Amino acid sequence: MDSAIDYDEVAPSYDQRYSDRDYPGVSRELTLAAEPHRDVLEVGCGTGHWLSILEGRGKAVTGLDLSIEMLSRARACDVTVAQGSAEALPFRDGAFDLLIVINAVHHFPDKPAFIAEARRVLRPGGGVFFVGLDPSRGQDEWYVYDHFPGTLQADLTRYPATDAISEWLSEAGFVEVVTTVAEPIVEQADARTYLEAGRLTKTSTSQLALLTDHAFDAGVERIWSEISAAESGGGCFSLSAALKLFGTSARLPA
Repeated sequence: MDSAIDYDEVAPSYDQRYSDRDYPGVSRELTLAAEPHRDVLEVGCGTGHWLSILEGRGKAVTGLDLSIEMLSRARACDVTVAQGSAEALPFRDGAFDLLIVINAVHHFPDKPAFIAEARRVLRPGGGVFFVGLDPSRGQDEWYVYDHFPGTLQADLTRYPATDAISEWLSEAGFVEVVTTVAEPIVEQADARTYLEAGRLTKTSTSQLALLTDHAFDAGVERIWSEISAAESGGGCFSLSAALKLFGTSARLPA
């Protein structure tokens, strides 16, 4: 398994995930979190998908990402972007009143340092809203984990537990720290149709992007074997997922 993802390489196909799934729960929770705020910073903004939703609601939005290619696509959404790291935000103190991170905290090498930076760039009373998986809860079922060995173990290492995020926020001086389920993802698809439509690619998810080409191909072969076994008995084989995206919100004292 590779140690990092080249998001410059992934950028051209990244937005396909939003065509496959529209994340209504995350959109709802995000707009609620942003309602009392105007100046919003998204750290790990990628192609600007979430920023474009907020910008359309009259927010002054700014995005930060390390990938030049991701940012070039975000600029097409007509949002302000900057290149930089989560642990050294290139913004003045108190520049924003909401900071969001959607499915990106697990990419930040030093998460407590990032949260300290989040506090620095927020105004008094400013808020944060983070969304991500929490594999440590042991509740996720996913065909990716089942057919691509090493992906679950990697996620257990990459993704911080929501309890740890809450603790870091509290230690940094944030209050009213709350975690809820932002998006339950329950899906099932006919495996043959899914594969023949080209919907399963190495860039479909970060879990697959981290795999070597050989490991990815071997996982696809395992799925084809399951398809053949099911069809030989007159049935079909499905790819299923039962995941939860958790949203954690908090604010600084006014």
